[in-house]
Amino acid sequence: MRTYRTMGVGGWGSQASTQQLRTASGRASTRADPRARLISVERPETKYVAVGDSEVAYQVVGSGSCDVLWMYPLGSHVDLVWQIPPYAESVDRLCRFSRVIILDRRGSGASGPAPGGAVPSWKAFTEDIGAVLDASQSERVAIVATRETGQIAILYAGMHPERVSELVLLNTTARYLGAWVRTNSRTRGSIHPPHRIAGGPLKRQRWTNMACKSAASAG
Repeated sequence: MRTYRTMGVGGWGSQASTQQLRTASGRASTRADPRARLISVERPETKYVAVGDSEVAYQVVGSGSCDVLWMYPLGSHVDLVWQIPPYAESVDRLCRFSRVIILDRRGSGASGPAPGGAVPSWKAFTEDIGAVLDASQSERVAIVATRETGQIAILYAGMHPERVSELVLLNTTARYLGAWVRTNSRTRGSIHPPHRIAGGPLKRQRWTNMACKSAASAG
């Protein structure tokens, strides 16, 4: 299993993450045409798989030669992916060479409530990944994860290395920095602010507001 770690890149669908996955899948790397803004894939059906007493919502789109599990952070929804241009363009780019799997973890988006109404552990979230991979008949997958999904992806890859071909980590870490930053003052100035999403601050705020309103599951 190969691991790629990228910090400070332009986020989902960036040239860095797309290049890494193209290389990992054995295909020639090509630079995407920045003018190609039209989404070439049709919006997929949202499906559900039972996990414990709840259920996980997921979508599968594309028909490439490798499977990619695209794990976005809190503040999104499988159905909203197609309404927010930066997210939709990211999935579209990945679909050009892979079959893309996206999911809402329990307690978020279109999925059912979290077990016991509490915030699940990282290990519980790995169960969501396993159930979705089984339901989508994916035997081996490249995982792309950012922010707080990075820890979940790392844990799943460690628990099930036979099912993970590549691990691409964007703007994430193996553990939270809180205690470490407080005792290492030299690092405080090296933590960069989030990158802006293309489209300007007003569009970004509108997309963020829409996503956050739908991020929590109904349960």
